[in-house]
Amino acid sequence: MNSTQIYERQLRLGMAGDRAGQAEWYAPEAVLEAPFAADGAPRRYEGRDRILAMWAALDAARPADLRILEDESTLTVHATTDPNLIVAEIEAVAESAAVGRRIPVRQVHVVRIEDGRIVHVKDYHSTSVAAQA
Repeated sequence: MNSTQIYERQLRLGMAGDRAGQAEWYAPEAVLEAPFAADGAPRRYEGRDRILAMWAALDAARPADLRILEDESTLTVHATTDPNLIVAEIEAVAESAAVGRRIPVRQVHVVRIEDGRIVHVKDYHSTSVAAQA
């Protein structure tokens, strides 16, 4: 699999709620950074287990019926001159009866993949939108 395929596969697993399956695509020593995290929130998670724990906490805090409307969402993955580095733009639409409206969720991921595993992610997202979701 190339870097784009690895990235897309792990993203789909995460969207389907298979966080353990998603985490398997991360190297044990992977790092996830959230440069625009809200004040007081961690901006760096070191290690696959800490990343998985962060995802579990986020999933537990979301409304149970929150879902991504895939037919209204887009994913654009840009190849770079480095085959191990990709830039992904996510323009998702989330919906939840508990929230009462659709929420646009926009993110940019800068991802480094080595030996078939994700080793570093910079997740640029709006904290105000994340709080709404």
